[in-house]
Amino acid sequence: MKSLMIIDSNIISLFILGIIYIASISISLTKMSKKTYFYNLIFVTMLMLVVQSSIRLITNSTETTLIWLLNPLEFIYAVLVPVLPAIWALYITNQKNPRLLRDKFIVMLFFIPAVLNFILLSFGIASQVYTIILSIVPIVYTLFIIVKFNFADNKMTNISYIVYVTIAAFASIIDTISLAGVSVSILVLFITVEMSTFRMDTLTKIGNRKHLYNYIERLIKYRKHFTLIMLDMDKLKTINDTYGHVMGDDAIVCATSIIKSQIRQKDFFARYAGDEFMIVIDTCDRYMVKSFLNRIDRAFKEYNIISDKKYSLSVSSGYYINDKYNTNVNELIEKADNSMFINKRKKLVKNWQKNIQLVSVYK
Repeated sequence: MKSLMIIDSNIISLFILGIIYIASISISLTKMSKKTYFYNLIFVTMLMLVVQSSIRLITNSTETTLIWLLNPLEFIYAVLVPVLPAIWALYITNQKNPRLLRDKFIVMLFFIPAVLNFILLSFGIASQVYTIILSIVPIVYTLFIIVKFNFADNKMTNISYIVYVTIAAFASIIDTISLAGVSVSILVLFITVEMSTFRMDTLTKIGNRKHLYNYIERLIKYRKHFTLIMLDMDKLKTINDTYGHVMGDDAIVCATSIIKSQIRQKDFFARYAGDEFMIVIDTCDRYMVKSFLNRIDRAFKEYNIISDKKYSLSVSSGYYINDKYNTNVNELIEKADNSMFINKRKKLVKNWQKNIQLVSVYK
């Protein structure tokens, strides 16, 4: 009876995962390669569900013609148990700090416990205890990554990660709990995390332009006072032309990290365009706004001192204090953009004058 209940729950789980897979592809705003680890999570879980259901059916069947399949299926299932946590670890790492996975050798390291498990199983010296221990290694690492890079996502997203890893860990390791738990946790992950890609810039992992507009509209709706800050990277075109667009993208990501290190958790941060960012802060105090922008400038200067990059980074900034309940989002952004443009032009004139003075001194 218990086996039949597990089979029924597995069929429902397969149906749910199939819907998630189709929905994820149809609504995805990014290329397939961007979601590879999420798709792998779905695929391996579905494979484990099929294998587990097959084992249960053969075990409970009165037919003996398929009994020869039992050992190979149990072997496959035991092999897959530590593979799933390894993919969780890759998925969470890719979400939190994707630059860690640029090296294929590091990606291979995630599967060392799974490979060891396969070797032990092949020589017949493995046991369920060994499999569980080897599965725990990537789970512990996954929790470590979530805690270490908790600043990279909001509180709700981090809770979703922890819930997912916890449920999936118990569901796949403890034989008494069905893999349906994994499927439910993937569903939670899809709703709370993957759907957020609609609001996220794929390169910088911060809010995109659409999310920015929605956020400002919500503030206007509830008649909130706030300040819009526009930041524009200096000389990004020069970096692209000199070192290539890959290096240019890296510069944008670095600039994002520098700015992010100076903002509060309650501040809203988004990428407005190619090299332009916007920050929304809940103050109309001009002194606080200027102090905040000075901190960002200092952060860029400190970064340039310790950085080993071939280029230096800086931003030009401008802001608009919305304390009069202006309801036109485009107009608000335009005012902040105009302020930034004026300050950028002043900076260019100042640098030009400084260069002229240096030339005069050397003459």
